[in-house]
Amino acid sequence: MDLEKYIFEVCERIKMFKYIFEKEEFLARELFDRIKIPRTSGYRNLEIWCENDLLEKPENGNGNQYNVRYKITSKWISFYDELRKRILDILL
Repeated sequence: MDLEKYIFEVCERIKMFKYIFEKEEFLARELFDRIKIPRTSGYRNLEIWCENDLLEKPENGNGNQYNVRYKITSKWISFYDELRKRILDILL
């Protein structure tokens, strides 16, 4: 096995990986396009994320929202896993 060739191939894959992650439309754009979250300030409005079942905010017995951390949902996990798989397919 030619080690120089191997090093070159690994470095090329790392460069592609870096390029994909630096692209403006990487995760946010893919998510916004698929879920239709507004591109302006929509990403800051967590209620939009909840309405699209990407985040979950626990409720107390009265139906009022606690001021606690949001939890990611299985929809978010599925989206991220699919995107990660597609990126790995490109790289490997």
